[in-house]
Amino acid sequence: MKKVFILIMTILAVAGCKNELVTVDTWRDIPVVYGILNLNDTATYIRVEKAFVDKDKSPFQLAQIADSLYYKDITVSLIRVRNNERFNLIRVDGNTEGYVRNDGIFAKSPNYLYKIVNKTLSMRADEEWRLEVVRKGETKPIAKSATKIIGDYEVTVPTSAPVFLRYDNSFSLTLQTDEKSGRAYDVKMLFNYDEGDPTRPNSTVAKQAIWDFTTSGQRRSSGNTPDPIMSFTRKGQDMYEFLGNTIPTSAGVLRTFKSIDFDVIIGGQEFLDYSNVGIANTGITGSQTIPTYTTIENGYGIFASRNKTSKTGVKLSDVAIDLLKNGEYTKKLNFR
Repeated sequence: MKKVFILIMTILAVAGCKNELVTVDTWRDIPVVYGILNLNDTATYIRVEKAFVDKDKSPFQLAQIADSLYYKDITVSLIRVRNNERFNLIRVDGNTEGYVRNDGIFAKSPNYLYKIVNKTLSMRADEEWRLEVVRKGETKPIAKSATKIIGDYEVTVPTSAPVFLRYDNSFSLTLQTDEKSGRAYDVKMLFNYDEGDPTRPNSTVAKQAIWDFTTSGQRRSSGNTPDPIMSFTRKGQDMYEFLGNTIPTSAGVLRTFKSIDFDVIIGGQEFLDYSNVGIANTGITGSQTIPTYTTIENGYGIFASRNKTSKTGVKLSDVAIDLLKNGEYTKKLNFR
């Protein structure tokens, strides 16, 4: 999450440093907001900062001044839309909360975030929540946005049975849910194995190869009703090719397959819109300039919901293990 926000802020900063003459009459600030709601998190953190327009100082100078980054006079609130129940967040230093800011063009300390404990909110799947940032003494928000809460998912395929995976058959992951707000899916396969040098005692270490199983999965709908079941499929050959291209060959190393895990990130409509904005502006008919995507009214940034599910301990069948050991894509990896 932190990397996405830094990317947004970097774009804004660099945009103010083109080799053009730009006249700025007065200094002003633009809210930049980043927040993700996840009903399974223990706490929610919202980042609220400023983008800079100043006729006398460059964005890179201002980014190193904490007073230029943060608002001193705002209230950050989450509102349950169905009954307008309002919850005000408290300002904390992310550096003391375990979210230390990376080194870069922005002042590292303090690292102000706005926090609320999730059990206070009692969020539910498909519930709509609104974010408002209001200056103290005013009623009109300087920035606002809304999103729907992504509910829980269950991985129903693969099951506990070993996966019979050859080059010519497919490998599927299937999700099932009762929630209706999920739209975009990012599935990663984590291939777990042990690696060691048989001539060196105690040299065995656990390793992992991470495969982007799908990064652009979308949910289908039957009319206006989102499908409760989503399935994502890859060819068996794709996995073996990935392993052969990713795991380095080493004559003195033996490897043993352990298991496969799947991690699935589910995002709402905002993530799907972000992806579509990028696709629409690339390729031969695109403008080649990807516009700044934002869900924040009167500002920049992202306010959205996401959830996560996983499947761990998936095993491969004897046929698949034999292909791993002797197949054309992986035989040089020394699996035993």
